[in-house]
Amino acid sequence: SDLEGLTKVLEVLFKSGCRDVSVFARVYRAIAGLEDAAALDPTSAPLDVGTGNKLRSLIFHPERHAALQSQNCVWEVPHSALLRRCSPLVSLRDLYRPFGEMQLKQYFAARGVPEGTASASAYYGILDSIFEAAEDLGRKWQASPSDPRSICVKLNGSTFSTHPTSAEIRADEFLSEAWPAVLAVYQGMASCPE
Repeated sequence: SDLEGLTKVLEVLFKSGCRDVSVFARVYRAIAGLEDAAALDPTSAPLDVGTGNKLRSLIFHPERHAALQSQNCVWEVPHSALLRRCSPLVSLRDLYRPFGEMQLKQYFAARGVPEGTASASAYYGILDSIFEAAEDLGRKWQASPSDPRSICVKLNGSTFSTHPTSAEIRADEFLSEAWPAVLAVYQGMASCPE
């Protein structure tokens, strides 16, 4: 079928080392268009399970050299700078927005990519990164009790983060954002389905 053919196109793009987000976006939009047309046709067959599984594992982001799995992605990360840096998920919205935000948001949602941070494990990953950064700040401040504004705090995002695995932030910036970020994490966890 055409969906299987476009899935093979995605596989070839990854194997060939294509790094052009616009090319991937066009293929994703073509798949979404076929799915939309099939949804309106009562005689069309449902998406093959194997093809659906492949599509969930063929998500492109230029900062990753291999295809991402849908469970490692989110459409949009929290708005707080600290939360974004600590998120264990790769955000797709800013990357794909110029190529048809609504259609691509629906495409990725059909692949299982949540609109926002929606799981307790993702929130826990953010919280863990914040706590590790607080520990790093404490160690550095204790070792050199100088002005905390001169200290840089290490943020350890997960390997799926769009930010480097280890980034640094000034201590005063971290301290001003840490408490609101922790509150946002706990509010988010409270709103997660059980």
